[in-house]
Amino acid sequence: MRSSQALFKSILLCGGLSALLFTFPAQVRAAAPAGGLDEVPLTQIRLLESPFKQRQEVHRRVLLEYDVDRLLHNFRVNAGLPSSAKPYGGWEAPGCGLRGHFTGHYLSACALMFAATGDPVFKERTAQLVDGLAECQQALGGGYLSAFPVSEFEKLETRFFDGVWAPYYTIHKIMSGLLDAQEHASNPRTREMVITMADYFGKRLEQLSPEAQAKMTLTNYKANPVNEYGGIAESFLAVYRLTQNPRHLPAARVFIRDWFLDPLARGEDKLAGLHANTHIPQARSWVCAAEVVDDPRLLPAAKSFFDQVSNQHSFAFGGNGFDEKFAAPGIETRQYDDLTGETCSTYNLQRFSRLLFARTADARYAGFQEHALINHILASIAPEGQTTYHVAAQPGRFKVYGGQDNCFWCCTGTGIENTARYAQGAYFTSGRSLWISQYIPSRVELPTLGFTLVQQSDFPEGDTIHISLEAQSSFSAKLRFRLPVWLAGPAAARINGAAAVAPEATRDGSWLVLDRSWRPGDRIELRLPMNIRTRPSLDDPTVVSFFHGPVLLAGALGHGGMPQSDIVANQTAYHKLPPIEVPVLRSAAPDALKLVNGTPLTYTALASDGGAVTLIPFYQLHHQRYSLYWRTNSHGR
Repeated sequence: MRSSQALFKSILLCGGLSALLFTFPAQVRAAAPAGGLDEVPLTQIRLLESPFKQRQEVHRRVLLEYDVDRLLHNFRVNAGLPSSAKPYGGWEAPGCGLRGHFTGHYLSACALMFAATGDPVFKERTAQLVDGLAECQQALGGGYLSAFPVSEFEKLETRFFDGVWAPYYTIHKIMSGLLDAQEHASNPRTREMVITMADYFGKRLEQLSPEAQAKMTLTNYKANPVNEYGGIAESFLAVYRLTQNPRHLPAARVFIRDWFLDPLARGEDKLAGLHANTHIPQARSWVCAAEVVDDPRLLPAAKSFFDQVSNQHSFAFGGNGFDEKFAAPGIETRQYDDLTGETCSTYNLQRFSRLLFARTADARYAGFQEHALINHILASIAPEGQTTYHVAAQPGRFKVYGGQDNCFWCCTGTGIENTARYAQGAYFTSGRSLWISQYIPSRVELPTLGFTLVQQSDFPEGDTIHISLEAQSSFSAKLRFRLPVWLAGPAAARINGAAAVAPEATRDGSWLVLDRSWRPGDRIELRLPMNIRTRPSLDDPTVVSFFHGPVLLAGALGHGGMPQSDIVANQTAYHKLPPIEVPVLRSAAPDALKLVNGTPLTYTALASDGGAVTLIPFYQLHHQRYSLYWRTNSHGR
């Protein structure tokens, strides 16, 4: 077997959680089509009324409140161009080592929002920002593009993160923004801009010795004080897909390190102590690399990493990390506090799950996407549009949100992307098959298959999905509906009011398949039975979380002892503020929760002191204390 390093070199020469939620049951899985699945792009999907649509509309407004000249200020100053704009603060302030990262996120968010809504204002905003960045890149010599000087990389290459923050992390965000502007907003300038960026940094990396590359990319805290470069390998691989020029592959290989890859390829869990949000995108890049590099370690290592994180390093809401780092496998409730569940990590893990699903058609990856989307990503955005950094797992805490003008956390950047990304991974195609992976009310146009599908429901509150098919004439198609692991009973489908029966309805692993000739106006009613269930924590079976179907329920504990505002500039501002005491429940049995009449997904449970606790969906809970984990006097009944 050749190493990936040797393979990249040869190419260059030729061209010049709990068992119920996270450990999925053994079952026959649908075979992945040759070549994988094709994800239906955002431009063909429009969200319909739902909690997802409501949050997306909030961010349509919020995105337009940012000032492009202020976002460009540091870039212009660095390029020697005049700027009279008032710079933003926080992590975008002049002198901050991460300045410029949010501008990359913002470019992605605007391009994605244009694709997700079709609103031309976001295409115009994308073009305005790209034009400003292009002017800066030209002033800097036509290759380098950043809001901080090149001296940051000179420090990085000789002092190995001593005195610099995360320069390649920021470059990755800028390149991602340019790539998204091309893919989702068809911007004509970005292709050449991102290629010249890749060429510039490829040459820098090529000039480093193997020893310097190894020191610069060591991210295990054993030699360097701080090092985070995230998904920069993905950016170089994306440029390679644009150009098909092998010169862009060696730069990606610099950031694919054997010390991290090899143990995972062997199935070993050595994640304890590693920074979650830099290693998730590193491992995700292996899926991208496996598409262009014949290294047999890449895809197995990526799958191993994903399985380890989702099965042994995640909280009930789908987040992971203690103070941004992985703990030992199986640690969940023994050492949690309010600095858990960095939202960026879940953003990256969600994107990871989509890549693996497209590659394998394995429904467990789509199941994780659903779980993380509903219980962390949707829950991370306040009704007013602010986003979280950490989501506290410790009972009795509250969410902390970032202010818009002075807070530009990494999770602020991913947060403004998330609402436009909601429909990503909802639908995939292969041949004449449509894979309905996510149950998000939406309308999806499928011109290559000859029809439009409209999905309507009150999901995740309700259990019935209504599908209608629009077409000019009859057509043949295979519709594949994902059967979630949380089903409380057999799924049932009705076609035009009649129960679907064989041969038009079959089960293929985790999919209900309806294969027939369809007519315009055909209707499908899919019922996915839900009930209350419990999930024991990984490290203490007497500590449980409650779910209704896919929805994590949180105890609404009021405002006692909270500060005047939970919107801050410093994500750790209230770290030393202690949690309140959380009631102990009389029982952890599912039937201990009683539905409040007239209020969907609202329950009460009796506490051991005779009081009652109200539980609501975690994605609905904001600006008050909560608990996601419960201890009881008697586990079970």
